Amino acid sequence: MLRATLKKFLPIFGLALVLPFMLTLISKPDTLTFLTRAENELKLNVWLTPSRIIASTTQPVEVDLMASFESEVTPLNYLKVDLPVVGGVIFRPDFFVYEKPFRGTVKIGTLNLSPLAAGNYEITIPVENVVLTVGGKVDVKTGSLNLVVK
Repeated sequence: MLRATLKKFLPIFGLALVLPFMLTLISKPDTLTFLTRAENELKLNVWLTPSRIIASTTQPVEVDLMASFESEVTPLNYLKVDLPVVGGVIFRPDFFVYEKPFRGTVKIGTLNLSPLAAGNYEITIPVENVVLTVGGKVDVKTGSLNLVVK
């Protein structure tokens, strides 16, 4: 008798468990997420490598622009980096665009530096010079390059 009663009410109990979840999913789909808190904190690092170069005024220098995007689920689809203007150093090119979706570490491109005068140059990419398209807030950090010209 008890089993027969339980079998009759089992679908109702199942519906009572699933119904609140389904109503939330239908009424507010953007607030319900299966991602963890760590996944919501996306991080992008952009830097030049090597980080220290010693060169002469007649010697053009090549450095690589690198990017690392930390995400297990969401790829970064578009990245544009405008390089800063530094007196005494000519940049070729002066910006990079990377349009291939990526996660992890990638080489964005190779930058040619031509120092015009001797000195010590600190080349830092400002965070506001990094443009990207990805859903959610991204914590952007940039590195710097120390160029010593003799």
